Amino acid sequence: MRRKLTITNLLTKPFIVLALAVSQISALNPIQLIKSQIKNQEPIACEADLIFQTNRNECLEHKNEYYCVELSVSEQVDPEGNKITHTWDLGDGNLRYGPKLDHCYDEYGKYPILLISQRKVNGISIVDTTDYNVNIDEIVIIQEIKEDQFQYFFDGSNTFINQDFKIDNYYWSFGDGHYDCQVLTSNRYTQPGEYNVRLIVEGIAENGLKKRICGKKKITIR
Repeated sequence: MRRKLTITNLLTKPFIVLALAVSQISALNPIQLIKSQIKNQEPIACEADLIFQTNRNECLEHKNEYYCVELSVSEQVDPEGNKITHTWDLGDGNLRYGPKLDHCYDEYGKYPILLISQRKVNGISIVDTTDYNVNIDEIVIIQEIKEDQFQYFFDGSNTFINQDFKIDNYYWSFGDGHYDCQVLTSNRYTQPGEYNVRLIVEGIAENGLKKRICGKKKITIR
């Protein structure tokens, strides 16, 4: 008997932000490398401040900094009234239990979810399984390097967007009133505190259709 499996996004958009270690950005002198790459970028006109001012809710409405799904199964007893227990293998090494749960993934990729439903009929254990793939293929990855207490470098180049779209624009908000539109960028903060770095990535399809995905990362300066 195959169980009904409902998978619902908790987020209005598939957001994700990963904070990667310096060694994952470059194993050889990463600060000098990113400075050189920033210097070699072509200057571009930037309207990031306007983008964030006219879309104030961008990057603010999601539950947290991960891609989350809601998993649910309707049957809790079979037609004969036997209790059904449910175990979820979430494909990332986590097991969860119950008819309904939400789970957040912290890396992109394809996750094979397996639902194991078990019941006893006349003392005999019966196990049913249902499988489903969750494909996390739209993510904004913010890589950051800290040079000193106030100087940060940011890289948005590893963002993944739907394959039908080509990334056309990057819009950064550093949380301190400064903005930028380069894929590699930097910002120097002037005060200790917590800052929400936000990145909107805009893609364009061959037919001219545009879409945006977004992510954020909290920077704490002490």
